[in-house]
Amino acid sequence: MHTRYARAAVAATAEHNTCPPTQRPDRYRRSITPPRVLWATRPLALGRDFAVAIMLREERLFVRVIDGKTGLGKWVPAERALTGAQVDRWLESARFCRG
Repeated sequence: MHTRYARAAVAATAEHNTCPPTQRPDRYRRSITPPRVLWATRPLALGRDFAVAIMLREERLFVRVIDGKTGLGKWVPAERALTGAQVDRWLESARFCRG
């Protein structure tokens, strides 16, 4: 058995247990609920870009936006990516399913 410290892991024996083990920072802890991703059967055109999926992570909604020029995608907060009218149009024209 080993005890993890900031710089090393050492054997967990009585003579080595003088300092408390370090805790991992919060940023390394896993979220309690994994993100939920729903992929659209039909992408939504956003100018030259396309919205292809939605993700709920820690009570925030994100949209997967694919750049029409480079083909690269990124997760963008929904309030920055879509307007209310675009959301309505996307919900009418596409179905969403788990990927």
